[in-house]
Amino acid sequence: MSSIQRQTAVGIGYKSIASAITIIVGFTRSVILANILAPSDFGAITFALFFTNLIGSLTQFSFRHAFIHSDAADAEESMSGTLLTIDGLLAVGRIFIAPCPRLFAWLYPEYPLLPYLITIFFAAMVLGALSGTPMAILERRLAHKKIALINITVSITITLISVGMAWWDWGIWSLIAEFILMRLALFIMLFAVLKQKMPRLGIDRALVRRFSKFSLSVSATNLLAFLLDRFDDFWIGNTLGQDSLGFYSRAYEFARYPRRILSEPIVNVTFPAFARLQDNPLELAQLFTRSMGLLIRSGFVVALVLFLVAPEFISLLIGEKWLPVVNTFRFMAIYTLFDPLYEVQNMFFVAIGRPTVSTRNRAIQVIIFIPAVILFSSW
Repeated sequence: MSSIQRQTAVGIGYKSIASAITIIVGFTRSVILANILAPSDFGAITFALFFTNLIGSLTQFSFRHAFIHSDAADAEESMSGTLLTIDGLLAVGRIFIAPCPRLFAWLYPEYPLLPYLITIFFAAMVLGALSGTPMAILERRLAHKKIALINITVSITITLISVGMAWWDWGIWSLIAEFILMRLALFIMLFAVLKQKMPRLGIDRALVRRFSKFSLSVSATNLLAFLLDRFDDFWIGNTLGQDSLGFYSRAYEFARYPRRILSEPIVNVTFPAFARLQDNPLELAQLFTRSMGLLIRSGFVVALVLFLVAPEFISLLIGEKWLPVVNTFRFMAIYTLFDPLYEVQNMFFVAIGRPTVSTRNRAIQVIIFIPAVILFSSW
């Protein structure tokens, strides 16, 4: 086993430990919030996040993936400064290019908080942009121990505060605080606790020209992935209403927890490892095969268990008011079995410098998926 494969194995170990802790903490947070808050609260937040993330995806320039994919000969300081500048400008620009709040108020009068939620979420994204560059540096250096520490601390922080706010009858504001605190806690951990250096602002035009085609292709893939992941939220919120979207979003949220603890450590760790091994086909193939095999074995067992115990899981943990989500939860459990397999393949093609393959595959999926959502949601 090569040094990079060993680093990957260690990284998966750290990621698995961090995921186990954050899953337990996050699951506890979700259960408590679901017991306290109404489905309509979750529906309003989910609908606002669709538009926020859609505009974010349309104004995204995925230089971060090019940064991680690049070889060691590149100057990290120059690349990280360029990444910070691009992400920062786009984050600030989204606040100004977001559609007028009056437009949302006119289009969706049944969502009175929608204009204000979108504005708040965009403002919070500026902090996320500042944190994205040092996180990309840690990923590129395979600093999985520090990343695990950050994820655990952020998860515990937002849980304590958001649950406390819900307990003291802050209602939907506890969910808004969850979104803001996630980015604020990450920013504090990176720069105040771990003392990460803020890269210098500046654009290296040669690097931008070099990676523009790669980054735009990844951005297109990410936009298609977003539509695959969230168009159903939009369509249900638009046609069936806030309460139905609240039920639907919780079914998806709870079905994702086993996926997070089993597959996300593998998905997150293998991307920089694939990039480092792109010139070593034998080791690259070995790592890909081991990753996919582990995902298939673990995911099948978990999906089967969730499918069988869905009614008991819903009624005992989050209450009988959520029983309408049982069938949706079962479908989501099956979906979360297959989705990580595709995600690893997607990261593989991006890491070896062939993002157009992922873009093409995502486009085919979108062409099938969106009409299917429109057709089957009527049932």
